[in-house]
Amino acid sequence: MRLSEKRNELINLILSYLDGGTSLDEMNNFSWEVIAYFTDTLQIELPPIEDFENEFWYAIWQIQHLADESHENEGITKKELKYILEFLIEKKKLPNGFYGLRPNQSK
Repeated sequence: MRLSEKRNELINLILSYLDGGTSLDEMNNFSWEVIAYFTDTLQIELPPIEDFENEFWYAIWQIQHLADESHENEGITKKELKYILEFLIEKKKLPNGFYGLRPNQSK
């Protein structure tokens, strides 16, 4: 799995969700696919950590937490994903205290 390609897929998925073209289920399926790769294939060598991963994994974990009906109905899901998109697209670093790690990666 090339994480840089998954990053681009994630950006497009979030943009599509914000425009109403992607469902919460699709968001969750994508996040679980990525998480499963990094947890189910630990016996093989994973790719080296890339500079955008903090923002990428933060987005994945936020999708896991916020991509549900109650958060969506409250407007929280879209608001948070718009915020995260700024970091994914503009390659800004997340503020101090915000972090996203690969599954099974210690801080």
